[in-house]
Amino acid sequence: SDMGEVYARAEILCHPAEFEGFGLAPAEALALKMPVVAFADCPGVNQFVVDGVNGLLADRSGGAEALAAALERLIDDRDLRQRLGDNGPASVATFTEEHFADAWVELIERCLGKR
Repeated sequence: SDMGEVYARAEILCHPAEFEGFGLAPAEALALKMPVVAFADCPGVNQFVVDGVNGLLADRSGGAEALAAALERLIDDRDLRQRLGDNGPASVATFTEEHFADAWVELIERCLGKR
């Protein structure tokens, strides 16, 4: 029931989905400085997980082995894990209630101004 507590005990989030509408779990992990490992072709995750910046993206054609190799790389390399994790919060900084509310207000004002 307390995902913050679960995330606090983890150092890597692996998200092996084929499709994700909006990767809430990866976004939460990034916000908490946790690098994400996922498949590069997963929409909804690859919109904010950038390979080598805040996580590692595996080629799906490599299957589970490619995902496992990316995980192993992060497990074995604490410095890389730390660097990617440190980049996480900035990569999801725009996914806030305030940002979405401002975007809606701007859209509504633009629409009303064009009538």
